[in-house]
Amino acid sequence: MSVDDSKFTHIVGMYKCGTSWLSHIMAAHPAIISWREFDIIRATHTELPPSHSYRLADRLASLLRLPAPKTLGSEFVCKSKEEIIQEIFGGQGWVPLMGEEARAKASALDYSDSGKFIDQLMELGDKTLRRDKGPLLKPERFSNTLGLVNTRRRDLIPLLDAIKNSEDMSQVPHYFLEYLQRQCEPGTPIVLKAADQIVSLRLLQQYSPHSTKIAIIRDGRDAAISAMHFRKLMKKWDAPGPRRNRDYLGVLGGWATRTRVLANWAKQSDIIILRYEDLQRDFFGICGKLFERMGIPTSREVLEHIYQNTNFTAVTGGRQPGESAEHLVRKGVIGEWKTALDEEDADMAWKIAGRELKRFGYTQDGEYREGIANLLSAG
Repeated sequence: MSVDDSKFTHIVGMYKCGTSWLSHIMAAHPAIISWREFDIIRATHTELPPSHSYRLADRLASLLRLPAPKTLGSEFVCKSKEEIIQEIFGGQGWVPLMGEEARAKASALDYSDSGKFIDQLMELGDKTLRRDKGPLLKPERFSNTLGLVNTRRRDLIPLLDAIKNSEDMSQVPHYFLEYLQRQCEPGTPIVLKAADQIVSLRLLQQYSPHSTKIAIIRDGRDAAISAMHFRKLMKKWDAPGPRRNRDYLGVLGGWATRTRVLANWAKQSDIIILRYEDLQRDFFGICGKLFERMGIPTSREVLEHIYQNTNFTAVTGGRQPGESAEHLVRKGVIGEWKTALDEEDADMAWKIAGRELKRFGYTQDGEYREGIANLLSAG
């Protein structure tokens, strides 16, 4: 089976800027199937650290508000076959096993017998796959993002076999897209989400040149607050992920770097960019334009259905916007940074990310100009 990557849409970021919300919006559309978070690029590739000279130039450009160094993202090299199988199946990625103990047990499993390995992995994670005789997936039957429970064993084993038998690990992302497409009715639009794929856009473009790419951006000062909350929650839950201890301003600096990469990418390649704030304040207008750009027929009735299934109260189980809780979804308010930061930290935040904030219409006092990033595209 060959992959028709024109049927794929990749939500590539930005991190903690509404990618999960956007993924749920896509999933609620009766013509689309949307898969849960998984970064196939990072599962199969190792990101090389930037050179010292580039880091210095990027930092100086940010502090002095000079043009950013020319870049379209990071450099990557393929992981080994064993590392890739561990990332995809052994508890780090597509088959998520929470906790260090479960992941250690998964890493010790023998994958030479693919069927036995999958069965042991499912038992270890207390997971149940969809029955093998189940029909191909139809988008109108789902209103939420799909995951492991929607996968048939007969589809998962060929994915593992393809990886095991391959002599070229750079082909694994292709196998993964093929695995997803094999489960759906032919011609089904499929949406994938990876919240921090901005830096790997160049590599993603190589694997999926004809797919649609979407970035959603948010005031970085709010995004950094959300990121700090999320990392604290993931550490408490012992979830797999980066263990770097970065302070608020360090996280904001990461947002600024990715924003520069996104801006440089948009000058040279087609990408849809929207702002979280615009989507929140004009849900029906922005969603209508977005689906139109994607070539997906959408009525007001469909948009009403999507809104009822994806608004903040629905996805948090009844919580109201602004109400705090220990939850993957944050408060759902705009401008939280204005009460969370003191004057000194707010000034420093602007010094670190002001150039990038202004680029997308955000102001130092927390307002933003209309029409800066509403479904922007390059080309």
